[in-house]
Amino acid sequence: MLTTLVDVRPLGVHVVLDAYPTLLYGGALLGIFVALAVAGVRGLPVARAAAVLAAAAIAVPVGARAMHVFTDITLFADDPASALSLSLTGFGIYGGLTAAVVAAAVGALIAHIDLWRLADAAAPGVALGLTLAKLGCYCEGCCHGVVTRGPFGAVFPTASPAHVAQIIDGSVSFMGAPLPVYPTQLYEAGGAFVLGILALVLARWLPDGVAFLGLAAGFSAVRLAVLRYRWIEPSFSAPGWFYPALYGAIIALCIAFIAARWLNELAVSSGANTT
Repeated sequence: MLTTLVDVRPLGVHVVLDAYPTLLYGGALLGIFVALAVAGVRGLPVARAAAVLAAAAIAVPVGARAMHVFTDITLFADDPASALSLSLTGFGIYGGLTAAVVAAAVGALIAHIDLWRLADAAAPGVALGLTLAKLGCYCEGCCHGVVTRGPFGAVFPTASPAHVAQIIDGSVSFMGAPLPVYPTQLYEAGGAFVLGILALVLARWLPDGVAFLGLAAGFSAVRLAVLRYRWIEPSFSAPGWFYPALYGAIIALCIAFIAARWLNELAVSSGANTT
């Protein structure tokens, strides 16, 4: 766990960059930059694309906090105002992604930009943002896995979120040393990175929208596979089937859209060949 990325004193000025917020904000900014660069290369209007992506980025924390409130309602029952906190903790990533997609769809309609082409251009940037955000989670020690006796476990420091979780669930005593846990953050970061590379490379040969839909389906599949190894906080108030159903629904929906995009491409190609 590396909670501080930079701690230096150039010219007597103390500069400290905490890992989690730096990677979170840095991932968002770099993701937008990459998306705009790809959009420009693929002939999309960069200024209008930037406006749409900015709206999507603003929607992310709103949707993410709303999902956290829904899935951990007991945390906010006594203090509903805490849902409006500007703290960087307490987010549901899929709530943020869903809000971003809705905002981007509305923005693309208003800006007169092809949504599917913009989605493909944004896919590598989205994947980069997810990768850095999950690396930030690893540095912070949050979103960790359950205890493992296998060879790939990561041991977080004493009093880290993983250690506290082990004390809560009785895996160790109050004074016990931390046990190794599955580094689920790294699994998700690695999955997002690989899927982003694939989306960047394959988009030019696939029907518009398929690269983004593949990223959404693939990352959801990674989350579904990793879910059994993640530690779930006791405050989680949604039904146990909620996340499997959510990931499964997104995968199915993306596959349906991919099939529709392929059929549309075949229909267009067939029509062009007959004229």
